[in-house]
Amino acid sequence: MGWTLPSFAWYIDQTVAGAVATGTHGSTMKYGTLSGQVLEMEVATANGTLITVSPTSNPHLFAALQVSVGRLGIITQVKLPIKAQKAVERSVDVMSMEEFAQELLQVENNYKKAVLSGDEGAVSQALEPVEAVQAFAFPVSGELWKTSYRLLTTTTLDGMSELSGVIDTEKYYQSITTDGTSSGVYSARR
Repeated sequence: MGWTLPSFAWYIDQTVAGAVATGTHGSTMKYGTLSGQVLEMEVATANGTLITVSPTSNPHLFAALQVSVGRLGIITQVKLPIKAQKAVERSVDVMSMEEFAQELLQVENNYKKAVLSGDEGAVSQALEPVEAVQAFAFPVSGELWKTSYRLLTTTTLDGMSELSGVIDTEKYYQSITTDGTSSGVYSARR
């Protein structure tokens, strides 16, 4: 059975702690960056003390560590939510930066209309075109690679449609970000 993060980095030659400390990589509209997915982290401070922080135990330090670039300490361990890995299709569209900007403006207009309507389903639908998209811009040529990911199936890679003992990942993710539950969480150690 494969497991993955709700949102992960495109770059494979980086550390999780480095991405967390810089507030970068793995961003989506729903799950945010790797830094935004962290449930808890252990940090070695300048005096050698190991401290564990979470959004509930020390919210200000936790938020600061997520973009501290290592100035507040060295992140030695993080707890992240995981979900069952599913088959996806990746496609790349080559376009100009202007074309991509026009697509983003259309998404923004649809989003604003949806927000004004008060319909949460419409808001989610308006953001769908950019939910699983990465853009790589090449300013010299004016070219942009829009990389999109589409879920091919609702079953996991081993063919199971449900995992015994694992809660629906969307509800699970929401519950662990609000109440600090740590079951089913992947722990990465440096």
